[in-house]
Amino acid sequence: MLSLYVINDHFKPSIIKYNICLQYRLNRQTPDSLDRKYNACIRHAEDRVYLLRGKFLMFLLALEPVSVLRIADIQYSFTDTKVEMEVTFLDLPHLEYIFNSKTMSLSEETFAEMMKTKANNGDECLEKLSKYKNIIKVAIYRPSDGVCGSLNSRTLLKEDAKHGQPCSVYFFPLNNLQRIKQELTLDQVHGAYLQKVGMKFQAFNGKFDTQFEIIDVIDVTKKETGSNDDITYQIRQNAKLKIDDQFTLAVPDAKTFADCYRNCHDSAQVSCTTFSFCSTDGKIDCRVSSLQVSEMASRGEPIENDPKCGIYSMSVLDNYSRKSNRKFKTQQSTAIEQDSVHSCAKACHTSSECKSFQYCYGYCSFGDSLYTDEATEYDEECMIYTPKVSERYQKTGNKIVSDVMMTETKLTLDQCASFCYELSDGDEMGCKSFNYCPKSRTESSCSLTHFSVKSPYTNTTDGGHCSNYELKVESNGKKSAERGSNKVVKGTSKLAAFGIIMMFVFVGALLGFMAPFAYSKIKRMHDASKVNYDFTWKRQNEQQL
Repeated sequence: MLSLYVINDHFKPSIIKYNICLQYRLNRQTPDSLDRKYNACIRHAEDRVYLLRGKFLMFLLALEPVSVLRIADIQYSFTDTKVEMEVTFLDLPHLEYIFNSKTMSLSEETFAEMMKTKANNGDECLEKLSKYKNIIKVAIYRPSDGVCGSLNSRTLLKEDAKHGQPCSVYFFPLNNLQRIKQELTLDQVHGAYLQKVGMKFQAFNGKFDTQFEIIDVIDVTKKETGSNDDITYQIRQNAKLKIDDQFTLAVPDAKTFADCYRNCHDSAQVSCTTFSFCSTDGKIDCRVSSLQVSEMASRGEPIENDPKCGIYSMSVLDNYSRKSNRKFKTQQSTAIEQDSVHSCAKACHTSSECKSFQYCYGYCSFGDSLYTDEATEYDEECMIYTPKVSERYQKTGNKIVSDVMMTETKLTLDQCASFCYELSDGDEMGCKSFNYCPKSRTESSCSLTHFSVKSPYTNTTDGGHCSNYELKVESNGKKSAERGSNKVVKGTSKLAAFGIIMMFVFVGALLGFMAPFAYSKIKRMHDASKVNYDFTWKRQNEQQL
């Protein structure tokens, strides 16, 4: 019997950021004669839950090209009328993490035999080769000039330790490089399984012969609440950072690439933005650094050459939510060529006017508006990224607000939260909360509202599988502070400043004009009071005499 836990114990990808959790709602299909024995059937299923999960897993894998190694977990629950199975799918990891490379010095004879193309790095090389239908036994990437190639036989691979050129070499004894390319992407998984609604699978035979029918598939992916799984990208091959005990430090206890990455992410000694990782005959060398990529060339020689090493950068791409196979209908800005989507994310992150960005065919363009399905269209090679702000919101429950200001469809939770956050300025007309319904047999929907579900005067209704979200207290305070700051800026415009200056000029002139009259009046009153006092005192003295 296949155990899901055994699979997961042996397969723990180092860097897999994205996942999706789908809830399969199953109705029991049994002969009428067994309806009165339903409770016994439920007990039978609960007593054999591992068998049920195993059969359901095999059923899913037979329906679509999804590897068993991408199934992270299967949870279950029973109700009076149906069974709910929540399945977590992992994203496709980078190809360079699936197939370990070996650094070899290869001969000119080998280069002459291989089919060639160009790539910016090893991952891009494998990505391009995976699209070919040719038999590929060996993949080769030469970092010195970006040559990427393949061999259909391992016997054609010739080493030349003396005169050869260092290359990253990948071996595929099972001819499975193209199989990886056939896997469903994470964005395709939900739609593919929605097409299977209505299908049945046999759970048990014999006395408790039971069939289940898929009646719905709902996206119940929980929003990401942290950044402990920040993704990285390689910025240099065959090199490592040089230790200087100021900007760059050694990490002696790292045993894997993931350990090295986590030490950089969680480092308390340096504000780590880059790290190098080396694996030489089982010996691990990890170094973390506060040096930015742009600073490496301006600080003398912070890099050492080493064919067993690579230098990586922490990426700001984790701050954005991805929408694959979409592009904006109207060009948002001039497209600029970028070597990777990570560079595009970094450029957007440093721009105050960039609210989203699009990456197509190696070109990057910024957007000054947020993602909507209506403003975009399908494109196989394009991706749109929008800022993640859903972690600033918290679910208020399954009561949703009845009165909404606008509704958009086909958005993710992150995209819906971004909409509300951008429109949350203003005391009356701003977005106070939003209702979000994940995709099921109907498309996902995002409804913005002026009202809070916590107010006793707000009209609410039961949301079913939909939920309402509001800004957390600390985020609300921060947003209020931002609004206050914006009001000050707006209040000190040129026109307002001129009005304030004119007011002070008028008040000053008025005071300057009135002051002499006021002084004269007060002085006369003081003199009159003094004369009257002198007269009264003199009169009293004369009467005493």
